[in-house]
Amino acid sequence: MPRFKDIVRAAAQEKPVTLRHEAWLENNADPVYSQEAIDFALSEFSTHQKSPNAHAMFRASGMNGCMRQRIFQRSGMEQSSKPNARTANIFHTGNFIHLKWQMAGLTEGWLEQPEVAMDNEELQMRGHTDGVLFDGSLLEIKSINSRGFDYVYKNGIKEEHKAQATAYLFMQDKSKISFIYENKDNQEWYEIRFERNSQDENDMLNQMRELVSYWNDNRLPKILSACERKEGTAYNYCPFRQECLALHANEDKGFSHD
Repeated sequence: MPRFKDIVRAAAQEKPVTLRHEAWLENNADPVYSQEAIDFALSEFSTHQKSPNAHAMFRASGMNGCMRQRIFQRSGMEQSSKPNARTANIFHTGNFIHLKWQMAGLTEGWLEQPEVAMDNEELQMRGHTDGVLFDGSLLEIKSINSRGFDYVYKNGIKEEHKAQATAYLFMQDKSKISFIYENKDNQEWYEIRFERNSQDENDMLNQMRELVSYWNDNRLPKILSACERKEGTAYNYCPFRQECLALHANEDKGFSHD
């Protein structure tokens, strides 16, 4: 549940999910979901497969990430560094936290539509947001550990999440999005509202146009300095680190995604 002072703030601020979801939880400790929510869950379990065109565009969820990795992902390059069992379990937990929120939202009514896909041909980008709320704004759900939760509670939305939200708002031509951050260590949660703005949008557009330029010209951006030294979080968690270093050693040969 959210902290008490956040409930008080929600009454005075624009937080469309918080008050309604908190009230629903108090009366649904053993929830009975609507048929719409059940049908949605069944469809997620039966159709949660990769699209045959999964690599046709860049992913909006990768905003502010390594440009080389984003190009590798779009090219369909096979990952040499597969997720281990612990990482896979983290993914599974995140998937079910998303489903829990979406089923609750559909049942209570604060969620109008779950899993909304979108794309933009000019930016060669696609993505999907976790839903559209009853007021027409977008929804994004993030499961996060205690350290990350404390960060966003004190400092606000992470920069990479702002960039992702900006891309969604641009593609859907919406003005606002609600982030629901849930602490997967203790189930505490917090809603943060984000509004579309010209500064973040210009940064997003410039980033995507640069990325599209690399793609169209069959070029790779410069390797991150930490990755070149084989250190840092980006390197350690990159599924393409071996291929990236091999290509870096032969940069003069270029890169083709054809």
